[in-house]
Amino acid sequence: MISPAEKFRQLLYLRLIPDFCGDGSRGFEPEAFDHSSLKLTDRDAEDFLRAWELGVLLHQGRGLYSTPMGGAREQFFWSGPKSHEVRRFRLSLEPIITVAAFARLHHDHHWPLNLLGCQSTDYAFDLVAYSSDGQRETIACEVKKTTNEVADLIRRMSEIGAKWSEASEPRSGPARNAFKKLSALNARKAPIFWIVGPSGRNHVFQTVYEDAAIRFIEVDERFLNFDKWPDQFDRHERSASKVHQQPEATRDQPFMKFAQFSERINCRPIIGSDGSHTARLRRAALNIECHARRDSSDDRLLHLMSRVGILCEGLARDLRSGHTSAEDVATILEQMADLGKLSFDAWMS
Repeated sequence: MISPAEKFRQLLYLRLIPDFCGDGSRGFEPEAFDHSSLKLTDRDAEDFLRAWELGVLLHQGRGLYSTPMGGAREQFFWSGPKSHEVRRFRLSLEPIITVAAFARLHHDHHWPLNLLGCQSTDYAFDLVAYSSDGQRETIACEVKKTTNEVADLIRRMSEIGAKWSEASEPRSGPARNAFKKLSALNARKAPIFWIVGPSGRNHVFQTVYEDAAIRFIEVDERFLNFDKWPDQFDRHERSASKVHQQPEATRDQPFMKFAQFSERINCRPIIGSDGSHTARLRRAALNIECHARRDSSDDRLLHLMSRVGILCEGLARDLRSGHTSAEDVATILEQMADLGKLSFDAWMS
């Protein structure tokens, strides 16, 4: 019986390395792969393969892969220095483990695929599980390639978080990385912070946000289950809101159409040369919904214009190059028009 590590090795040499080297701009030949970097455990290999078999890793060219809700493209290799006479490339463990964690959330903790994405929009977290309405970060996940890095991040975040009201951003290094994670948690109030290391090792924390501190309470893996958090989290957010005073059923009814809209456009994702046009449209829809709810505590409109601009730029470029068909561009434009009508109805509700 072939082990998961051997199956991953076959996938690596038959697909991942050829995808990475296939674009001439890379300047690599498959023979330049550093075989000593292949140190993946059976557990991580097995979980990565579970994600691969789901078909959720979308190849965007040049060996870059995205997920439907992902804010960025994953690259599974490190490029060696150009100064070396023989430039080599190595397997990068963190994105491999990130994809493995993606599979665990779906298979073991029952998260729908359309609520999972690799890389948060600000790149603070490697993996995000969104609440049932697709708007809020419920699980913010950070991946580290060694257990020592996991322990160091936990220590730094706990120390800085305990005195968060007095904290200032360090100039560089691991402390700055920990500060970045804390800032993102504080901004979006994810109730669960998950740190994942190699071979399935992980720590699950319930986050507690106080005026002067951010505290972490370690809990068991049941807190990663899809049925544990989304509904409770949504109820907490609604009860904390001081903006809308009408009954919940009346208040939320117009916004159910946003979830229906996202589900409809996700049925046939339209992929561009540098990412998913559908994913960009979906993130714009989430942004619009937040503003329609009159949650204008940050520059959501500026974020929206940026996202719409990137979407339009990508559509125009891909239409000219022939990468995206005129029919697909027309579909996206029709979906944007539908979103505009939906947004007006929600804003007026």
